[in-house]
Amino acid sequence: MKQCPVCQTRTELDFHHWQYPDPDEPVDAPGVELCRDCHSYLHSDGARPGRDAKWIHRAIPRLIHRHVEHHGLDSVRAILDRYDIPEEYGVLVQCAVTDVQSQGITQRTTGNRRKPV
Repeated sequence: MKQCPVCQTRTELDFHHWQYPDPDEPVDAPGVELCRDCHSYLHSDGARPGRDAKWIHRAIPRLIHRHVEHHGLDSVRAILDRYDIPEEYGVLVQCAVTDVQSQGITQRTTGNRRKPV
């Protein structure tokens, strides 16, 4: 059964596109199935293609923050692969990972306790 790669929820999965293909080309766009909550979180604050040219610059850091809360810190390569993020966004992922490290964002353990990453 499919599940959200961020929080492992198995219900209400939505496909999140990292890029939108040209409608005239039969090419699959890179993306990942996320639960509705995680997908909405990535697009919060109006981070939406078509409305905001820099939406990806807000969506990727949000994904990294939520990823770290659930899984701890991973390599940029592991994150790119886990979420099918195009290579061209690797620098954004690296910046978000560095930001998480500098902010001391931590992985959730049980309850409200957190452990440092």
